[in-house]
Amino acid sequence: MYSLRRETLILSDERAKRMTESITGIRIIKYFGWEKMVINSVNQIRELESLFIFKNAKYRGLLDVVSKMTP
Repeated sequence: MYSLRRETLILSDERAKRMTESITGIRIIKYFGWEKMVINSVNQIRELESLFIFKNAKYRGLLDVVSKMTP
């Protein structure tokens, strides 16, 4: 679970970095028409991040069920 959480944090940092770069360079992005490329790039990272969050939630739920069932 630690490794999943670490990967989630790495992806969150990458997404935040790309969003900051996009907002900083919005004039250039608009000028050259790179909106779709930037959106696709951020969405790919979001999908990976969501996958890791979902996996972490499944493992956490399984761990909770097992710990509640044992006396």
